Amino acid sequence: DKALTTFINGPLLEYSKNRRKADSATTSFLSPHLHFGEVSVRKVFHLVRIKQVLWANEANQAGEESVNLFLKSIGLREYSRYMSFNHPYSHERPLLGHLKFFPWVVDEGYFKAWRQGRTGYPLVDAGMRELWATGWLHDRIRVVVSSFFVKVLQLPWRWGMKYFWDTLLDADLESDALGWQYISGTLPDGREFDRIDNPQFEGYKFDPHGEYVRRWLPELARLPTEWIHHPWNAPESVLQAAGIELGSNYPRPIVEIDAAKARLDEALSEMWQQEAASRAALENGTDEGLGDSESMPIAFPTDIQMDVDHEPARNNPTLGRRYE
Repeated sequence: DKALTTFINGPLLEYSKNRRKADSATTSFLSPHLHFGEVSVRKVFHLVRIKQVLWANEANQAGEESVNLFLKSIGLREYSRYMSFNHPYSHERPLLGHLKFFPWVVDEGYFKAWRQGRTGYPLVDAGMRELWATGWLHDRIRVVVSSFFVKVLQLPWRWGMKYFWDTLLDADLESDALGWQYISGTLPDGREFDRIDNPQFEGYKFDPHGEYVRRWLPELARLPTEWIHHPWNAPESVLQAAGIELGSNYPRPIVEIDAAKARLDEALSEMWQQEAASRAALENGTDEGLGDSESMPIAFPTDIQMDVDHEPARNNPTLGRRYE
């Protein structure tokens, strides 16, 4: 109740303007309380609507815009329930069948670098370190790290969803499944699968002054803002002055963006070829088809297992740090 009141009487007014800022408390922080039933989504909705009416009477356009945007977020949360109810296996397989032919990169080394915040892309690494330390991520940073996971590293999306399930304070099966399916382009209204968000440019948008990166990557704290989101381009003299040795105390990029784009194009081409071949075989009666699941289910890494009948591992003190 205190968190809800604080948000409605504070950050809500400038929610539409500030919600993209990753370096400050601009969101509601209500999702853990909603997930565990400590506050009702109906209560949130009605209290925010009361504020909306008040601001409408005052002709406060900024407030009205913020309320509309926040209620859209609440609506997406309810939409995730609708999707999971009608597609109960959405946490296990893509809703658009062609993705079962996508040639995922099954690389546990990539997976470990991502979850430890050692990819060489500062905004991604800062987000993953914040997640590990606090169990929380700003929604824009969730999109950045998950998009990097799926589009740049091309790791199986269920691995990322499972890691979120084990680390987020607001880990929520329906919302997580919807989010990862959206990022993976497997929802009918999801983002294009061939779209790669460059973490360097995302950093300019969500952390323009580099404060978020400096907070979670102390090894980059002395790097000028000009280079904070792409240290690999900084002159050697600048790196030395900041105490940075790329490849030593901070990694070089694990995958070059241009190489990732080329690899993604090749993977999508292979996916469509296999999908077309499977459809042709099915139409010719030479194959029974593959159903709705992936043709070759990809096992989780040895240190994680997906069991949705239990609470996330963070609630078990014997399991909560088994990743390192």
